Amino acid sequence: MVEGLAEFLFKKIVDYQNDKTVKRKRPMLMCGIYFSSRILNEWIGEFNAEMAKQDKENSRDKDQSR
Repeated sequence: MVEGLAEFLFKKIVDYQNDKTVKRKRPMLMCGIYFSSRILNEWIGEFNAEMAKQDKENSRDKDQSR
């Protein structure tokens, strides 16, 4: 689960940091990033929602195979 979250966040960060619209509209923090802890929290929420959806689908598949 942690590896999955790390991969998910890494992709989100790379995509966000390279987004030209973000670079134009959002101020860069002193450390060179454009995202905030609020945005990280949103991304973690997205990841959790995706995991919950996958868990639900997996449990439905198991129920159907019985």
